[in-house]
Amino acid sequence: MTGSSDAAAGNARGSPGGQLPPAAELRGRVALVTGAARRTGRGLALALAAHGAAVAVHYRSGAGDAHAVVEEIGAAGGSAFAVQAELRDPAAVEAMVRAVAARAGRVDVLINNVGTFLVRGIDEVTPAEWEESLATTVTATFLTCRAVLPGMAARGWGRIVNLADAGADHLRAAPNITPYLVGKTGVLILTKSLAAAYAGRGITVNAVSPGIIDNSVTKPPGGEQAIPAGRFATVADIANAVLFLLAESSAYITGANLKVAGGWHA
Repeated sequence: MTGSSDAAAGNARGSPGGQLPPAAELRGRVALVTGAARRTGRGLALALAAHGAAVAVHYRSGAGDAHAVVEEIGAAGGSAFAVQAELRDPAAVEAMVRAVAARAGRVDVLINNVGTFLVRGIDEVTPAEWEESLATTVTATFLTCRAVLPGMAARGWGRIVNLADAGADHLRAAPNITPYLVGKTGVLILTKSLAAAYAGRGITVNAVSPGIIDNSVTKPPGGEQAIPAGRFATVADIANAVLFLLAESSAYITGANLKVAGGWHA
């Protein structure tokens, strides 16, 4: 099961591809996409830019990949710039948000996409690996939300979409991906808590939970036939869900967890 830039990808080029819904009009909005240098994050950055957003392409160490995304968006007539930050560091996250605001004026939209996908038997997971998994899923999501929410609340408008996992709301034994799934379940709880706290301030906070994407790190036994829909997801499927939640017509939807999994873990 996957749901992050490190855990999942879309088509071979990482492009959003497919038909994007026209309802998500983001012209004039500034979007920050974490883990946007490659894979799913790259596809989401391209999709938001295609709908008019100025996109801050976050990366931790892949500067070349991030700048390639910026160039691709610019070549298509969009607006983007790269920002670097270690999302496990509260001070670095605050500095990143200040940098985006200095460059583009504010952050209207936050897409939390990062997360380390660790496949390791629970009896083999080290304390450092446990901390890393939680730090790059629920803690990083908490820190980025914490950094952007005051500005959103002051302006009376904001959209946050956190990527979780299709299995995160289905409590069960998961001995080979326990730290990852614990972190992603935490993302869902955090999402719902923030949604309730900020619902009266013009801010929505929702989750998108991918299932198996066509270039995911792991696949279920049986391949695509294990998915009730008969195929794996693409980045286009994930992008369409994110764009739906960003649309003005979705302003009353908050605290939701939108599974994009073709019936996987329904």
